[in-house]
Amino acid sequence: MSEIEARQRNILWPDTLGNSALVDAFLWKGSPDATRVQRIGMALIGLMYSGPGVLFVCIGCFDGGPVLYRVCMFLMALPSLALGGKLLRNVFRH
Repeated sequence: MSEIEARQRNILWPDTLGNSALVDAFLWKGSPDATRVQRIGMALIGLMYSGPGVLFVCIGCFDGGPVLYRVCMFLMALPSLALGGKLLRNVFRH
């Protein structure tokens, strides 16, 4: 019974809080000794966040709308690009 409880320890409430804090710290601060799989996962998450930003920039640049439309598209893209860039920068941190 204690072996089953030990396996389920990471899925119950108090322990998930500690695990999520570790993941958040890894994503925001990076890790110099992260494994290759962790770096690939962080790169995929960074690309996922920066994808909509690139899409907004492309729509704003190539659509040919008024200047206010282009500026709004660029402003909508900034948070997404900033978050994706932060995560991608942490991928290559050693």
